[in-house]
Parts: sequence; C-alpha cells; structure tokens
Amino acid sequence: MQIQISSGQGPEECELAVGKLYHTLKKEFNSLEIINAVPGRNPGTYASLFLQVTEDISCLEGSILWICKSPYRPEHKRKTGI
Repeated sequence: MQIQISSGQGPEECELAVGKLYHTLKKEFNSLEIINAVPGRNPGTYASLFLQVTEDISCLEGSILWICKSPYRPEHKRKTGI
C-alpha cells in the first residue's frame, strides 16, 4: 500500500505535522518506508512524503487535525490547527 502525506500550501507548522505523523506511523507500522520526500523549511519537517507499507492502513484515509502551540511563533495568541 502506498500513501502520501502533504502539508499542502500550509505554513511551517503543517510541515512539522507531516514529520510528526510520519514518526508516529513508523512506530506503529514497522514496514513503513519513505519512497520520496520533499524536505520542509526546518530540520525534521517535510512538505511531502510518499510512503510504502505492507500492512493495510486504509483505515487512516482522510484528513488529520493537529492542534498545538506553534514552536515557530511562540507569542501567537491562539493554537494552530493543521
């Protein structure tokens, strides 16, 4: 099975979310491997990842909402939703 995770047109926080999601999925699915990666603007972030996995992960299809304080804009008044 192949999957793409993308930050779309989002800001740096979206690229961070792609990296965090990848690391979370890697812990859960041992066969997960990167086929192609477009690095983000900061270390450890990705604008896009194209992944391959042998397990069936079709249950993960859809969008993900990730909400947190931005590490890139710590003085921002609201949490960032991605």
